[in-house]
Amino acid sequence: MANLLKFEVGSMYENMKGAYEVISVDTDTMLIRWKDGSEIVTTIDLQSRIIERMAREKESQRQEEVEKQQKREQHKQKGSAGFFGFKAGDFKNTSKDTVWRRQNHIGIAVIKELRSEKTKFGSWAVLMRPEVHWMDVKRHNREGRNYGIGFFVRVNEKGLYYGIYIQRSATDRNDELEGWNSFKIWLTRNENENRLKQLISNHDLLVHDASRKSFTQKIEIHDENWELKNDKTHNRIDSLSSFLEALSDAKQIDLRIEKMMSKEEALSKGEGIIDEIAGLFNRLMPLYAVAPI
Repeated sequence: MANLLKFEVGSMYENMKGAYEVISVDTDTMLIRWKDGSEIVTTIDLQSRIIERMAREKESQRQEEVEKQQKREQHKQKGSAGFFGFKAGDFKNTSKDTVWRRQNHIGIAVIKELRSEKTKFGSWAVLMRPEVHWMDVKRHNREGRNYGIGFFVRVNEKGLYYGIYIQRSATDRNDELEGWNSFKIWLTRNENENRLKQLISNHDLLVHDASRKSFTQKIEIHDENWELKNDKTHNRIDSLSSFLEALSDAKQIDLRIEKMMSKEEALSKGEGIIDEIAGLFNRLMPLYAVAPI
């Protein structure tokens, strides 16, 4: 039996229901009364364990706050204001007067949460767009920031969008060797397509061509099947691999597998939005890894 607290008649204590007064104490039980007048006979052992558990929970919460404050201080010591969540003014269709896109803001905050021992990630703000990309530094230096495979976050007036991009240029085919072609080969295996389908279904993701050069509809999962849809039509796709293979090789494509979050929800999460973003990136890491570093 755990060490029991010594309850005294007339003293106040607290459990999940709220503060209560000890009215009387017997050998193993006691009569307690809450502020609303309700009373109950309960065991000393139970109330002792409740108080101890609540104390542990409060200490855990206090420790979490201390760790968060330490992280904030570390950011300041490194000369970085840090990223503590989006602001209402961030949600616009332009990058003008934006701070969140900087490397020492959302860039480094996400990188710290990524799980990949083989990859040294960097982040880059996309020129003139409210968007940030992440990829391996070597891959970026070799391919450029806008081609191949990488992670992204972008905003507009409606909300937040984040996930993975796989891009192909309409003119420069160097990116195909390490990005687009690697992804298409990976997707030809049924287990990989099913794995991607399950991931998209579980996390409410969608697939689309952000360039709108190769196709304009959105691809979602409906009743465990791929579905190509727009405002008026819904068409089933038997295989995403076959669908992408049939696209014209002469056109640009900016394939996005992404999560959409409303502006209000993104704002409400504060700095916790980093956990949401990095969590999805980590789940998509096997897909990112199909292209060589």
